[in-house]
Amino acid sequence: MQETTTGITFTIRDTLKTTQPGKNLAPIEICSFAPDSRLCPVTYIKHYSTKTHSLPSNPRLLISYTKPHKPVTNSTVARWIRSTLQDAGIDISIFLAHSSRTASTSYSANAQLPLADILKAGGWSNTKTFPEHYNKPISGNLCQTLLTHFDSAAQAK
Repeated sequence: MQETTTGITFTIRDTLKTTQPGKNLAPIEICSFAPDSRLCPVTYIKHYSTKTHSLPSNPRLLISYTKPHKPVTNSTVARWIRSTLQDAGIDISIFLAHSSRTASTSYSANAQLPLADILKAGGWSNTKTFPEHYNKPISGNLCQTLLTHFDSAAQAK
């Protein structure tokens, strides 16, 4: 994890199930959202890093909040994603944790973002993969629903 002037960049050096020999995953860039720090992912990542800094040394970003603070498993991350989707009012009987990849990239296509940017964000090198397997119709405005939900929750406090 490296802080930049525009946000935070994560470089994943591990071999993943989709990693091809000789190719590494492109760095993941998380941009700051200056207009509202309550919606800025960089603000929360920095806060999390500050809080977990004093825990036993561990190279993983996501660690358990219960002792002995080991790296969390894939199933724990999936549970966290499901919980977040449910808190946002999304029907988790239809949309699973893995659906977030499909939903976010499909929404990006509906918003007419460049295909090259969508492929890069999804980690796809083949231009056929996204349209054939991931570009699904989006009902409603997921992004607006999420922002409205969190804005309403923040105003209620």
